Amino acid sequence: MLHCQRQEPIEVQALSAAWAAGLSGSQQIVAAKLISGHSYRQIANQMKVKESTVVDCVRCIYRRLDLHGVDALAKRLRMPNLSV
Repeated sequence: MLHCQRQEPIEVQALSAAWAAGLSGSQQIVAAKLISGHSYRQIANQMKVKESTVVDCVRCIYRRLDLHGVDALAKRLRMPNLSV
């Protein structure tokens, strides 16, 4: 017997967790795309902003959540009730 379980894509889960963490709209999008594996350049192109804007946004996200790196961000946004 085959059992299928529906799970939200990582980017959708991350958006929800980023909202719960109190990030702004653009920070939520950047964080979700970043932990989904997108590069700064890809994020900038998709959001139609400069790459330096994405870099600044990522710095603000890390500072606001007191994190250091994508791995810590991914862990925090996949398990928002745990402190990293």
